[in-house]
Amino acid sequence: MKKFLILSLSAALCVTLAFADLQGTLRQVDDLHDLNQFDQCITTLQAGLPQATTDQQRAEIYWRLARAALNQGNDLEDADAPQAQILAKFEEGERYADQAIALNPNNHQGYFWKSSNMGRWGQIKGILNSLAKAAPMRTLLERALAVNPRHPDSFYVLGQLYRELPGWPISFGDAGISVSYGRMAVNLNQEEVQQGSSSLSYDFQLELAKSLYARNWNAAKRTSEQRRMKTTFDRASATLERGANFEGSITIPSKPDRDEARDLVNGVISRLQAIGARSINQNNDLDKAREILADW
Repeated sequence: MKKFLILSLSAALCVTLAFADLQGTLRQVDDLHDLNQFDQCITTLQAGLPQATTDQQRAEIYWRLARAALNQGNDLEDADAPQAQILAKFEEGERYADQAIALNPNNHQGYFWKSSNMGRWGQIKGILNSLAKAAPMRTLLERALAVNPRHPDSFYVLGQLYRELPGWPISFGDAGISVSYGRMAVNLNQEEVQQGSSSLSYDFQLELAKSLYARNWNAAKRTSEQRRMKTTFDRASATLERGANFEGSITIPSKPDRDEARDLVNGVISRLQAIGARSINQNNDLDKAREILADW
């Protein structure tokens, strides 16, 4: 009995140490991701697979592999790589995400990163393929939000989908819904910042600004439509319906959409310019904000 107890304690200690090693690996990968070191993310995650002892832990590795593959594909596009090479990278990202979903269907990240890789594949392939991928993307994001109704990134992507797609009868694009989803993403991100679980996403604010600029409602229409959305929001219980009418639940400035859009972009520029030592991503956000204003 004593020997059995010692063996049991030893096994438990090994599992605990393996879990601690995995947590360290995942933190290292997340840090590498923030530094845009995506090749190293892949290498580190693949080396860390033996540390994972449960399906849930393996899913944590595979959704991060899907995230890294997507960013590798983006880098290939920036480097003007052949289209086939870029598409293959996004297909690889989808396969990683599929593995994450199969290992743990209750982890929202697998659905989110599959949707993201799918969307980028469609963008590279062309407009008809983008349209064909839109509904499957939305379904995946709905599944992500069914698991985690407060996932800001899913609302962020939904906002872009509804802005960029044509409306009925061609697709499900809707300028009003795109703004509400964008506001939801910004709101949830700010909550995470206050909780200390995330950093501020300037890109969420920039994409909301683009949706506002595209919607282009005047101040009077904003007021009347917000009253309508509030009625729908108050009676809605489903996550997506509440998100689609989220603008009705908050206070918004008494000004036209495009004025608020410019204020958002100028605010991002001012805050980023005030940062002495900006990160790579912050510099990218600053460049993007300036480009948006130049286009307007």
